[in-house]
Amino acid sequence: MPRIPSPDSPGNVLHSELSRGFEVGRPFVAWPLLLIFAVFIRVAWPASVWVIVFLTAATLLLTWLAYWLLHTRTALGYVYVVSTGLAYGGIVVLTDAAGLTSVTVFALLVVIPVICLCWSLRGHTRHAEKGRNGYGALLETAGMGGAHMTVHAEEASTAPRRPGFRDLPYVFKRQPDEPPAPARAAGPVKGTIMAPQGETAESVIRKAPNLEAVAGLPPGALTITPDADHRGRANFTLSDPRSIRGPVPWRGPSHPGKSIALPIRVGLYQDGTDATLRLPGCHPQLMGASGAGKSIGGAWSFNAEVITRPDAAVWAIDVTKGLQTLGPLAGALHRFETDPAGAAALLADVAAMIRPRTDYLAAKGLNKWREGCGLRYLVVWIEEIPEVMEAIDQDDEAFVRLVRTARSAGITIAWSLQRSDWSQAPTIARGQAIKMCFGVNDASEAHYGLSAAQIDAGCSPEIWGIRQPGMAYLDAPGVPAARIAMPMRTFFFGENDDRIIRAHAAMYPASDRPCDEIMAAVDAPDAPDADAPDAPDADTGTDAPAFVPRLVPGLDDDEDLDDEDLDDEDLEDDVADDSELDEEIEPLAEDVPLARTAVPKMDPARARATIRAWLADRPGQQVKNADLREVRLSTGLSRQWSYDVLAEFTAEGLVTRSDGQDGIVWTVTTRKSVLTGGVA
Repeated sequence: MPRIPSPDSPGNVLHSELSRGFEVGRPFVAWPLLLIFAVFIRVAWPASVWVIVFLTAATLLLTWLAYWLLHTRTALGYVYVVSTGLAYGGIVVLTDAAGLTSVTVFALLVVIPVICLCWSLRGHTRHAEKGRNGYGALLETAGMGGAHMTVHAEEASTAPRRPGFRDLPYVFKRQPDEPPAPARAAGPVKGTIMAPQGETAESVIRKAPNLEAVAGLPPGALTITPDADHRGRANFTLSDPRSIRGPVPWRGPSHPGKSIALPIRVGLYQDGTDATLRLPGCHPQLMGASGAGKSIGGAWSFNAEVITRPDAAVWAIDVTKGLQTLGPLAGALHRFETDPAGAAALLADVAAMIRPRTDYLAAKGLNKWREGCGLRYLVVWIEEIPEVMEAIDQDDEAFVRLVRTARSAGITIAWSLQRSDWSQAPTIARGQAIKMCFGVNDASEAHYGLSAAQIDAGCSPEIWGIRQPGMAYLDAPGVPAARIAMPMRTFFFGENDDRIIRAHAAMYPASDRPCDEIMAAVDAPDAPDADAPDAPDADTGTDAPAFVPRLVPGLDDDEDLDDEDLDDEDLEDDVADDSELDEEIEPLAEDVPLARTAVPKMDPARARATIRAWLADRPGQQVKNADLREVRLSTGLSRQWSYDVLAEFTAEGLVTRSDGQDGIVWTVTTRKSVLTGGVA
């Protein structure tokens, strides 16, 4: 970085002292001038009441003008100006009306010097603040004139201050010509910036690059986010982005042997703090360009933590790369599917588990999964979800229903994809997910993987692309607001080598974390436990497994519910003996088949005509994905292809697309010329 002359040089010190003297002495310049002016009016002007009227009116007018110009500033600022104007004008009027009496002389020789002294104290204080932190000139040069910056003293670093950035401590402990030091970050410096009067925190966020440029900081050193309590105030963190410019070696699990209820560590922020999140109750979405680190960085960092928690299990799907990404973790996974049929069966089993698990938790008096409840927390990890949904021809609404209800049952569904738009995954499911966005190749792609708060904070994953794999932004429950826009980097397990992650997985085999009985019964429905109740004879009308669980009467001691937590010592025994509750549990009526027999692919032109004819038979009607499913599947072509065709029909005017909270709706036109294939 360029070196800037030190503020302690002789020239700067002399300038600072002269400025301080000017700030203190400037108010007293007006004193003799006012004295001379008042005497001149008394001696030279005619002795007329109209002079007094004129002086009084001028005083009031100038005072009002000063108030009108300055009332938007701080109260103390305009009160000083208004009160001083009234006092000076009043003394001039008094001098002309009463002459140089003892009252007038007292006002001229005592009152005015006191006013000047107050202004000198105020000027001295402001100069001292400016000399101490130097914010004003820095912010003004950065295009934020009128803004005010404050550094939190308790967060200030004791490191040497950076020359030229006098208002913030110098936190960069490594010189620019030194090689990168992975995972070596200086302590962050935090503070606030108050936007100019009438502007919002977003205006400050937009100027962050300007402020970095003026201060000579590396890009991304300032992370600025809106304050939750004041629209015009922004919070900032100054940290060293060079600390994660290189790979961050994996540090091992954060809480091995503890509950999945504790946060998991998935990487390192550039301010040197761990990137953590609480997994129960959320569905992570990992989005980024191919090669940005979603799998080797994201999937490995997540699952390397989950498999160390004894009350968690992982079911995984990867129909695209097979064993390449998740294969090294296979021994620690409770279930791993790499073909479409297995993927469909796994998702059907997850759907079948939801009702029994929620009934079990309800019987325990719980409205969500909690540590010690007797059920293992299940993480369903799906690599490249568009490929999975395409391979199994899954209905969008079935997957949406699964995502909506899984959290209450103690199930997290995590997925990765390269572009999170409506053609790759259902809109409602994407809306339920937390956002982890890796590098993308174009700024237009970024907003698909970022949350609204991250977009407002100016996150720019396109600056990484695939040049820095593992770099990401994370917005999830438990992530502080100051870090949702701070870059992080997932852990590095070795260059083109899976020995580290494979050895780690071998230390935590799935056999050490046996499935709870509900999970085991669904995972192996052909060999149920002898104590399990018989399934009802009622036909559910679906092809999904009809699963009737028992309320686990005999869990291992380490899996029993903590009685002290629930304050009910007899609850578990009551549940175990409640045979009536077992009989009331019925198969999940909303289960739908997650797979169907593949049909021969139509010629694209014929398939397009088939879908067009289906739509033309429904003029004026609104159709959704579920309505289009049967005709789409009858063509044998891909889900993506059908969306492309609908986009063509939208441009043609055959349908009008609208996006809402319930997903995409297409409204078919009523114009006969369009319905029959004519030009609109």
